[in-house]
Amino acid sequence: MKKVNDADKNAMLDALLAEGEQYTATAFMNTIPSSIDFFSFFGAIGAIIGSFFPDDGFSRRHNGYVGVTNNSINFAILNMYNVTKLQNTVKINFSDITNIKVNDKKTYANVNIWVGKKKYFIQLPKKLLGAKLENQAENASAVAAALSRLTASSVA
Repeated sequence: MKKVNDADKNAMLDALLAEGEQYTATAFMNTIPSSIDFFSFFGAIGAIIGSFFPDDGFSRRHNGYVGVTNNSINFAILNMYNVTKLQNTVKINFSDITNIKVNDKKTYANVNIWVGKKKYFIQLPKKLLGAKLENQAENASAVAAALSRLTASSVA
């Protein structure tokens, strides 16, 4: 079974770049639902049933990749059953962000992003067992640092 890796990360994120843009930081991430997922109460059967309902990638826990440019944040949300397939993409322009909180810890970084009343919550693990990601710890810290520069005074 194929695992998350740098080649897939770069290919999926590069496809989301606008012309002339480049990433200042990229990393593997987990999306964390901001509210309790109803289907999670039913275990594996709930996960299967829940997969038939629309999911933007942030209403249930997913793996994915995040890339930060000078103007936006791009998310490549991976399919929950096959990490080589892209399930969804989300792009958030810095001008649309109303609030952001970044907490960079030793083993992971948490990022909360508000666009109006919608909340996006991601976690950037610094170590992943079995993954083929070079420098994930440094990359996670680089994403956290790039996003922490977007303080309340610099967001809309």
